[in-house]
Amino acid sequence: MKANRRSRNSFRNEDDGVSVVVGAILIGAILVTLMLTIRLQFVPQWEKSSESSQMQTLQTQFISVKSDIDEHTQNLSHAALSQPINLGSEHVSIFSSAGNPRTLTFAPGSQAFALSTPKIRIISGSSTLPVGLPEVWSDIVGSQVNNLNVVSSLRLRVHELDKSHAGEWVRIKIVDTTSQPIGTLKFLISVDSPDLVLTIQTFDTDDATGNLISQTSSVVHQSTAVQDYYVNALDPNYLFNQLLSVAPIPFTLLLETNTLVADFALTALQGTGSGAVIIGASGFFAEPYNRNVATGYLELEARNRYFVPQSFILEHGAIILEQDDGAVFKVKPTMTASLTSGNITVVALTAPGLLGDSVTSSGATTATVKTTGIDRSFVSGDTPQLNLTIQTRFPELWADYWSDTLAATGLSQAAGEFNVTQNADSVDVLVLGRQPTAVPTATPNCDDCDVHLMLHTGNVLVTVED
Repeated sequence: MKANRRSRNSFRNEDDGVSVVVGAILIGAILVTLMLTIRLQFVPQWEKSSESSQMQTLQTQFISVKSDIDEHTQNLSHAALSQPINLGSEHVSIFSSAGNPRTLTFAPGSQAFALSTPKIRIISGSSTLPVGLPEVWSDIVGSQVNNLNVVSSLRLRVHELDKSHAGEWVRIKIVDTTSQPIGTLKFLISVDSPDLVLTIQTFDTDDATGNLISQTSSVVHQSTAVQDYYVNALDPNYLFNQLLSVAPIPFTLLLETNTLVADFALTALQGTGSGAVIIGASGFFAEPYNRNVATGYLELEARNRYFVPQSFILEHGAIILEQDDGAVFKVKPTMTASLTSGNITVVALTAPGLLGDSVTSSGATTATVKTTGIDRSFVSGDTPQLNLTIQTRFPELWADYWSDTLAATGLSQAAGEFNVTQNADSVDVLVLGRQPTAVPTATPNCDDCDVHLMLHTGNVLVTVED
C-alpha cells in the first residue's frame, strides 16, 4: 500500500513538470504571435507614417532651395544662401532597419530654355542686358521732366535696401499743365520681422487724397543689404502705364523721395519748340532677339520602403513631384500669362541658369545646397510673337501647363492665337496674341506688337556639400 502511494505522488510530480513546460511553450507562442503581429501589421504603418512625414520635410527643404534661386534671379539677394537636405532615412521601430538612403543629384546646364522673337521693341532692361541696352540714370532728388507726350520706358533703381530704410519711399507723380495730379506710383519699404516688405501702390490722383487702384507687395528675405533693386514702373500689373496712356498732352513727371537713395531711367517723347524729340536711350528695336539659358536641374530621389517612392525635381524654376503613377507640379514655374483690357498678352518669365560642378550625393547624411548669385538681367518689351522651347523629362506636364495657362487668359489655340507642341524631350510654345501675324512688319513699325514680354534671367552658382 505504501508503495502504491509513492507511485501516485511520483505521477503527480511528473504532471506538474509537464504543465510548466506546456505553459512556457504557450507563453512563448503568444509572444511570438504578438511580435509577428507587431512586425507585420503595426510596424509597416508606423514606418509608412514616418516616411510620409520625412517627405513633407524634404518638400519644404526643396521649396526653400527654389526660393533662394528665385531671389538671386530676380535681384532680391546678392548674398550666398544655404539650405539643408536630409539624405538619411530615419526609422521609428526597433523591429525595422534604417530605410534606403536618398540621392541628391545636381546636373548643371543640362537642360535648355530658349526664347526667340522676330523683333522686339525693348522698353526697359538691366545694365547687363545681352543686347547691350544702354540706360541713362538720373538722380531722383528734385527731378522734374516737363512737356512729355509719350513715356515708353520708366525704371527706378534703389541703391540699398535694409531695415534701416523702413518707412522710406520714392514717388512718381503725373501732373497736367495746371499742376493737378492725374496719377501717382509710390514705392515704399516696411519691415515684417525678420524680412523687408516692398510695396508698390498706384493712385488715380495723388497718394494723399486719391483712390488706390493697385497695390503689389513682395518679401525680401533679409540676410544682408540688397544693392541696386530695380522697379519697372510700366509693369502692366501696376496700372501706372494706363494712367500715362490717358494723360492729357503735354504732361509732367515729378519724381520725389523722402530719404531713400534712388535714381531713374526714362525714355520718352518730349515736345519742344521745333517738334517732338526722343529723350533717353532705350526703346530701340532688336531684330531678331534670342535668349538661351542653360538651366540644369536638381533632383532628390527617395526610394521609400513603405511610403510611395518619390523624386523631387527642380527644373526651369519649378518643382516637380515624380511617382510611379506620373508627375505633377508641386510648385508651378514662375512663368505666367495674362491679357490686359487693351488685348495685350503679357508673358512674364523667370529662367534661372544653374552653374557649378555635377554632383551626386547619397548616404545617411545631411547635404547642404549653397546658392550664390553671379549675374542677372531683365528685359521688358513688345513683340508680335514669342517662341519658347523648354527642354524637359516631363514634356506632357509642361505642355499641359502652357496650354492651360494661355487658354485661361482667353486666348484661343483654335483661332491661331497660340500653339503648344509636345515633343519627345521638349515643349515648343508659340504666343501670337489677339492679332496673329504670320509675317511681322518691318522695324521700326510695331503696330502688330500685341505681346508684351517681361523676362528675368540670371546665373546662379550651386554647390552641394556633405
